[in-house]
Amino acid sequence: MIIAFFLAIIHLISIAELAYGSSVYVDWSAEVPQNLNVIHFTIDYTPPIGEPPPHSVLIASVRSTVVNHTIPATDYTFRVMAGLVDGTSIRIYEKVLPSSPLPPTLDSIQSSTFEATISYFPPEGSAADLTYYLEYYPLGHEEFTNYVETKASIVKLRGLEPDTEYHIKIFTIFKGMPSLVFVVGQFRTQGLLNTASPSIYSVPISSSPIQYPTFLPTTPSFGPSVNVESGSSYPTTPRFPILPEFTSLSVSFVSEPKLASIHPSSVDPVAIPSTAAPTTSNSMPLFTTTIIPPYGIMSLVSSTIDTTTVRTSISSKSSNKTRTSRTRSPKTKPTRITTTIPTPSTSSTRATTTFTDAEEDPILEETKIKSQEKVEDEVTFETETNEKPEEIDVTQAKATAITNSKASLYSVPPAPLEIAKDKNQLRIEWSPPEEALCDSYKLNYTVLSLSQPKSFDVSSTNNYFVHIKFLTGHKLELLVECWFEGAVSTSWWAYRVIDLGKPRPVENLRIANMETDEFYLSSITLDFDWPAGHNFDYYEILVSYSLGKKVVGKNQLVVHEKGPVKLEKLEPAKMYTITVRNVSRELEIASPAKGLRQITPPVITSTVYPGQISSNAININFGESDPEHLFDSYELIFSGSSKNITKQLAKDDPKSFTFNKLIPGKTYHFDLYTLYKGIRSRPVSADITTYPLKVTKLYPILGPGYAALYWDIENVADNECRYRLAYTSTSNTGIRKEQTVELKNTNHHTFTKLDYDTYYTFTITVIMGVGEAEAESESESVTVGFSSRSTSAPLLQRYGSRELSLTFDNDRHLFADTNGVIDNFAIIVSEDIELGGDDFELKPWHEIRNEEKWPAYRASPSTYNPFKKGTKTATFIIGEEDCDRRKLDEPYCNGALRSHIDYFVKIRAYSVSNVAMETEWISVNGMVAEEEDHSKEQRRLPCHMYLNGCPRSSAVSSKSIDTYLCHIILVLIVMGLR
Repeated sequence: MIIAFFLAIIHLISIAELAYGSSVYVDWSAEVPQNLNVIHFTIDYTPPIGEPPPHSVLIASVRSTVVNHTIPATDYTFRVMAGLVDGTSIRIYEKVLPSSPLPPTLDSIQSSTFEATISYFPPEGSAADLTYYLEYYPLGHEEFTNYVETKASIVKLRGLEPDTEYHIKIFTIFKGMPSLVFVVGQFRTQGLLNTASPSIYSVPISSSPIQYPTFLPTTPSFGPSVNVESGSSYPTTPRFPILPEFTSLSVSFVSEPKLASIHPSSVDPVAIPSTAAPTTSNSMPLFTTTIIPPYGIMSLVSSTIDTTTVRTSISSKSSNKTRTSRTRSPKTKPTRITTTIPTPSTSSTRATTTFTDAEEDPILEETKIKSQEKVEDEVTFETETNEKPEEIDVTQAKATAITNSKASLYSVPPAPLEIAKDKNQLRIEWSPPEEALCDSYKLNYTVLSLSQPKSFDVSSTNNYFVHIKFLTGHKLELLVECWFEGAVSTSWWAYRVIDLGKPRPVENLRIANMETDEFYLSSITLDFDWPAGHNFDYYEILVSYSLGKKVVGKNQLVVHEKGPVKLEKLEPAKMYTITVRNVSRELEIASPAKGLRQITPPVITSTVYPGQISSNAININFGESDPEHLFDSYELIFSGSSKNITKQLAKDDPKSFTFNKLIPGKTYHFDLYTLYKGIRSRPVSADITTYPLKVTKLYPILGPGYAALYWDIENVADNECRYRLAYTSTSNTGIRKEQTVELKNTNHHTFTKLDYDTYYTFTITVIMGVGEAEAESESESVTVGFSSRSTSAPLLQRYGSRELSLTFDNDRHLFADTNGVIDNFAIIVSEDIELGGDDFELKPWHEIRNEEKWPAYRASPSTYNPFKKGTKTATFIIGEEDCDRRKLDEPYCNGALRSHIDYFVKIRAYSVSNVAMETEWISVNGMVAEEEDHSKEQRRLPCHMYLNGCPRSSAVSSKSIDTYLCHIILVLIVMGLR
């Protein structure tokens, strides 16, 4: 037996270790920049103790997670890196968050008639600055919850009710973060007459998961429980709460939920689930259990409430007591008991009405209710106190068949029925048409919610309504039949299915958005999951809200259509308590309330403006926000493509910062907030662009009456580039002209209709950013001169089937030295000039040889200049080289042309100052004379490159052959005549 006892104790200790856990909730959803192409997130933290471990990778859809098994009551530094599609990663989140502490260890509870002293120890091994939160209420009446928040380890509770068993919860708070489990105990105060009762009553204690929806939804699974009798030996170092003075002790540990099984994306820090509180008395009023979570987002968990009407009545009196008065009724009819109860925040009263069928006289009762705050006014509610479905006596009524089978007897659709609650009765009304011949009506109602549905009949002769007992919590099927002269008439009937239970509450109540605008007015947008099959004809959503921790006053909003609910004209930096109920319009029955507490965002009056800006640095400044409006600190967020920087600033900190090592021409985003208890104001934003780099090259190509400009740019930020390109001209006669164009995402532009004998200065400026964030680079310029018109034109002739002969002069008017000394000439060839390719940098023959149609390419070598020796005319044979073998020192090659193709050619001269001058495109004009022999002047191609083989210098010319053939024909004619 002793061994079995110690094995049970060891098992309890292991379960207690599971129950005592610590975790941290991390949410970086607000820190992810828009349009950021993320493929995964990597979470890292220090100290590196927790699950999931540091450097864990989460999918891109996850924006929050729970780190379990952390060191209790410790500041954790969390960093979240976003992995991008291009393989890089940026830090988007870095904050210090506290981990949840361990629960305290209960020492003892001593009670008297009106007081109780609670003693407990801090968590073992914890040296952090901890506070303790206590909740206590009469057992079975969680709606009367009071709470205490203190740093002391001994607390005396006063003003308790005598001879009452109380339930108490104690948990630890570290920097606003409560422990995941708490200690639960029970004690009974002494009676007024029983002075000999012991000061300590049997106190069952358990460690139960706290209802902590803001950070961790829990579903406790209960473990084993043992009874420890007096005299049992405990381990030397107990691992669970011990009350050695108790004569008997029932100890049970509730194991902690398996946190690893919780999907991180399922944690909603705003949704407030409802907790049902057990009710053991029909006359008990309803209060709200309150819990204080951290970070300003307060949760309000409402107990399961009785059916409540929307009609209210105001009383000028206030009372701290609730009296229940009953009068003797001689008849055996339902007795009405009215209870007036003040709510904790006002003097509002709730009229609780209970009907019974008992004949005995009611008992006069008086119940004292403690008020936590000052009572100001009274609100009266009509409440149905029966929590369970009302029992039905089926022995006094004859059950009939369920009316669903009668629907097939009628040839017309059913008429609607209207219902209303009339005290403890249900009033059912109908409106038959005038042409319906009915001398009486019969209502058949079936209780569908019974395990075996039962039906009952009620007749009405002169009225269009009947009263039946209000069967709380049951579902009824109603059928009204028309009777005429003792028979059922099928010309009219009415039908409806009703539910007399509480309406379904909304689920997943959450904050969708909140802001404080520039007019200092706050708003909160709520969203929730609507009850399934919600019908606005019979139900409406009632939203109540007010300042403080309790809902008082008449701030209500009735929702008549689905969608987010926006509460407007609220005060900034104030806590509001909000409740949402689903209310029946006809029966005035309300669902259990779902609620939350939320601090509205603070006001911000600052402005953000840039200081000095360069291509790789930005100086940002902001003004001081108006101190008349409540806030704690500032938060400045710098957003870039590769990193986000968040700075937490006190009110008196410097308000000027310089960010270095930035990318030229990139737009950076700055957001400034004021913070109040962790709640951000609306952002004051500024988009600032660093100065882009100027163009690296600006090369002009001058032609007859036009100038084409080409440039390159280093667009490191990969932004949309815009250019301002302009020229100013001065002719030899002194005439000045100018023109400006705006370009986007291009690298060249052509100016036409330019004048000769004129100097032009072209200037280009790079522009990046949009709107107020626009930034310009330094300008780049080039000056060129147009001489007089050309005095000669190139000549292009065919030279065989796959070659062209180009003859051109060294025209000083076209290739003027005013734009620099000529370095080389480019022979440019193209099949179709519309295909382009004649940029400043030309393509070689090898790149275009496989195209269906050849765009422009360069046929001459990169050093080709036939006029270096002073000659005035040059001839170039196009297509005469064998380009099967490429030269490493020469990118261009004069490859063979395609046969029987018309080509276009132009000549371009490049100067040493990177200014190009070119002729117009010319086409083939005639053929080179056959007697001309260029075999000694030009190198010939291999014989296989020619259609008819290699030409020979000794071959007979075509003219000699024609003469020879003519002589032979004449000789044959003469011989024939003879």
